[in-house]
Amino acid sequence: MNDPQLTEAARALAYRLLADDGTAEERVAVAFRLLTARPPSAAESAELVALLSDELDRFAADPAQATDLLTVGELEHPQSVDAAEAAAYTMVVSAIFNLHETITRS
Repeated sequence: MNDPQLTEAARALAYRLLADDGTAEERVAVAFRLLTARPPSAAESAELVALLSDELDRFAADPAQATDLLTVGELEHPQSVDAAEAAAYTMVVSAIFNLHETITRS
């Protein structure tokens, strides 16, 4: 799902996660619980934290990609938030948005 509204919603949640102190595992668990109404399993948490690490590396190596992602939609990027970290968390939240259990089907 590459819908700009979903990308912007993922960014908004990423900013919320980054506003709270916590470990990557804790932030991923909060996002997962907010979007699925349940805690992640150990395997799900490990997979999402690994994704976060990969995305952090990718966006740190290519800041222009982070900037491109953080300019989707109308939501302003807070200058106090690290762009690579915000982009990485946006991708993790987007992955959770794309789980079958978070998508309403009719």
